[in-house]
Amino acid sequence: RREDFFSLIKDNQKKTLDLEPAALQYVVGEDTETPNTFYIHEEFIGAEGFDAHRTMPHNANWAKFKDSNPFCEGGEPTLDF
Repeated sequence: RREDFFSLIKDNQKKTLDLEPAALQYVVGEDTETPNTFYIHEEFIGAEGFDAHRTMPHNANWAKFKDSNPFCEGGEPTLDF
Protein backbone atom coordinates (compact mmCIF):
# COMPACT_ATOMS: atom_id res chain seq x y z
CA ARG A 1 0.00 0.00 0.00
CA ARG A 2 3.08 2.22 -0.03
CA GLU A 3 2.41 3.40 -3.59
CA ASP A 4 -1.24 4.08 -2.73
CA PHE A 5 -0.05 6.22 0.18
CA PHE A 6 2.41 8.16 -2.00
CA SER A 7 -0.19 8.83 -4.67
CA LEU A 8 -2.76 9.96 -2.14
CA ILE A 9 -0.44 12.12 -0.06
CA LYS A 10 1.06 13.87 -3.10
CA ASP A 11 -2.44 14.67 -4.37
CA ASN A 12 -3.51 15.88 -0.94
CA GLN A 13 -0.38 18.02 -0.62
CA LYS A 14 -0.90 19.65 -4.02
CA LYS A 15 -4.59 20.34 -3.51
CA THR A 16 -4.04 21.65 0.01
CA LEU A 17 -1.41 24.14 -1.14
CA ASP A 18 -3.24 25.08 -4.37
CA LEU A 19 -6.80 25.37 -3.06
CA GLU A 20 -6.56 26.41 0.57
CA PRO A 21 -5.58 30.03 1.20
CA ALA A 22 -4.92 29.33 4.90
CA ALA A 23 -2.40 26.55 4.12
CA LEU A 24 1.18 27.71 4.65
CA GLN A 25 3.12 24.42 4.54
CA TYR A 26 2.59 20.76 3.75
CA VAL A 27 5.79 18.74 4.06
CA VAL A 28 6.12 14.95 3.94
CA GLY A 29 9.24 13.03 4.89
CA GLU A 30 10.18 9.43 5.57
CA ASP A 31 12.21 8.47 8.63
CA THR A 32 15.76 7.67 7.52
CA GLU A 33 16.14 4.82 10.01
CA THR A 34 12.63 3.33 10.06
CA PRO A 35 11.27 2.50 6.62
CA ASN A 36 7.59 3.24 6.04
CA THR A 37 7.47 5.70 8.92
CA PHE A 38 6.38 9.07 7.59
CA TYR A 39 6.12 12.51 9.10
CA ILE A 40 3.63 15.00 7.73
CA HIS A 41 3.95 18.61 8.78
CA GLU A 42 1.02 20.85 7.89
CA GLU A 43 0.84 24.50 8.86
CA PHE A 44 -2.24 26.69 8.58
CA ILE A 45 -3.21 30.23 9.46
CA GLY A 46 -5.06 29.72 12.73
CA ALA A 47 -7.23 26.92 13.96
CA GLU A 48 -9.88 28.02 11.48
CA GLY A 49 -7.53 27.21 8.59
CA PHE A 50 -6.92 23.71 9.94
CA ASP A 51 -10.62 23.18 10.58
CA ALA A 52 -11.41 24.27 7.02
CA HIS A 53 -8.76 21.86 5.70
CA ARG A 54 -10.45 18.97 7.44
CA THR A 55 -13.70 19.69 5.57
CA MET A 56 -12.16 19.84 2.08
CA PRO A 57 -13.14 17.11 -0.42
CA HIS A 58 -9.52 16.01 -0.93
CA ASN A 59 -9.21 15.42 2.81
CA ALA A 60 -12.07 12.90 2.52
CA ASN A 61 -9.75 10.78 0.34
CA TRP A 62 -7.29 10.60 3.25
CA ALA A 63 -10.07 9.62 5.65
CA LYS A 64 -11.19 6.85 3.27
CA PHE A 65 -7.62 5.56 2.92
CA LYS A 66 -7.05 5.70 6.68
CA ASP A 67 -10.30 3.80 7.30
CA SER A 68 -9.22 1.02 4.90
CA ASN A 69 -6.77 -0.29 7.54
CA PRO A 70 -3.57 0.24 5.49
CA PHE A 71 -1.25 0.61 8.48
CA CYS A 72 0.92 -1.90 10.29
CA GLU A 73 -0.16 -2.63 13.84
CA GLY A 74 1.13 0.17 16.04
CA GLY A 75 1.74 2.37 13.00
CA GLU A 76 -1.60 4.14 12.93
CA PRO A 77 -1.44 7.91 12.34
CA THR A 78 -1.38 10.22 15.32
CA LEU A 79 -1.94 13.95 15.63
CA ASP A 80 0.66 15.85 17.59
CA PHE A 81 0.14 19.48 18.54
